[in-house]
Amino acid sequence: MAFDRLFDNPLYGNHSPLVLGWTDDQLKPLVDRLAPFLPDNLTDQMQLAIASCARSIVAEKKLTDRAVHYARRRDAYRVPQRYRCGDPRYSWHYITRSIDTLEQIGLINQVPGLRRPRRTGFQSVAWATDELMTLIGPLVDVSEHRGIPRRVEAFCVTMPIRPRSTTPRRPTR
Repeated sequence: MAFDRLFDNPLYGNHSPLVLGWTDDQLKPLVDRLAPFLPDNLTDQMQLAIASCARSIVAEKKLTDRAVHYARRRDAYRVPQRYRCGDPRYSWHYITRSIDTLEQIGLINQVPGLRRPRRTGFQSVAWATDELMTLIGPLVDVSEHRGIPRRVEAFCVTMPIRPRSTTPRRPTR
């Protein structure tokens, strides 16, 4: 019966969100280790994005032994500039291409999410393989803090709120 193995699908379960926020200095050793496996025509920013996704997946595997979930729809990344997280690599272009590249070279496995019209769907899920854990696992220190803050505070604006009695009023005629 088709329903016997419905919940054996890795898509269903408790997964942590994919959180980036690593600095270039934290990612360069991983790029050097991943470089022989990556395609030759990648830009430096794309290599850093791949290393950032790989580092986040390995860190989550070491911390909680869980997979990570991420969105493949562009709408999930369309956030106004002032509300975005501080990582420039957290975009639809970098996330989806990084995960696809890591899967093509056999370092992660992923299950694409389910889209259900007029209902909440399921985001895609990715998890580390043993090859990724042996390749960059020793380089990832889970106690190391992320270098880029989650939200850039420079864009936050504080608006003073005055009581109604002190607000200036227009004269009435």
